Amino acid sequence: MTSIAIELGFSSSQNFAKAFRKLFEMSPSEYRETHGVDNQAPRTVIRTAGNGDRTNGNMLRTDGNAGQFDTFYDSSSLMNESKQRAEAMTVKVKDMQSIRVAYVQHFGSYDDPGTEQAFDQLRQWAEPRGLHDSTRYLGIPWDNPDVTEVDQCRFDACLMIDEHISTGASINVQTISAGKYAVYGCEVIDQDFELPWTQLLRDWLPGSGYLTPDGHCFEVYRNDGHEDPNGCWQMDIYLPIELL
Repeated sequence: MTSIAIELGFSSSQNFAKAFRKLFEMSPSEYRETHGVDNQAPRTVIRTAGNGDRTNGNMLRTDGNAGQFDTFYDSSSLMNESKQRAEAMTVKVKDMQSIRVAYVQHFGSYDDPGTEQAFDQLRQWAEPRGLHDSTRYLGIPWDNPDVTEVDQCRFDACLMIDEHISTGASINVQTISAGKYAVYGCEVIDQDFELPWTQLLRDWLPGSGYLTPDGHCFEVYRNDGHEDPNGCWQMDIYLPIELL
């Protein structure tokens, strides 16, 4: 689904899924389960801005409804654009040691206030123990909202801790696996934490010579965007990788 979304010019699989649901009144996963695969898929066109009813600027239609649309996209052009964006990104490949973290888990939308409340709960535990350090917080988004029901999406608010730290019964502990990671240093504006992940997966990964195994994808925060006058977050996102 992500590959299809990227080829059609959507900024993320989530935007593609929203547009798909609006047109077909079901999710892409539901459509896949209830329809066979044709040998020849219909040509697709993308609604451009300013054409009336839109979903995040993108709307998917087949040739039967193409009269309202004015722009065709081809995959080769999109791939060239993606390659150019990848060349402008600064991504480092690092061999990482395992990381032990204390964490509080939140179930629900990643935009939900509960995510921030999980970090608040973690800070309340860390401060009296002298463990609060703004550079040691990280987040683990476990699920893809396009596939997992929003209320079942998991997010772990984490704090890196040493091996000798005992957390007690109120705070959970887990270990982020050692291994090779792609590390993308980026800025987040207007709380759009999805965008850098999209950039890494859409633009950098396809031509990198790596694939993504199972493992922890996580983001390390280098500042608190709530305290920045422009609301800008500085962070590094970590993607587990292995050679093709």
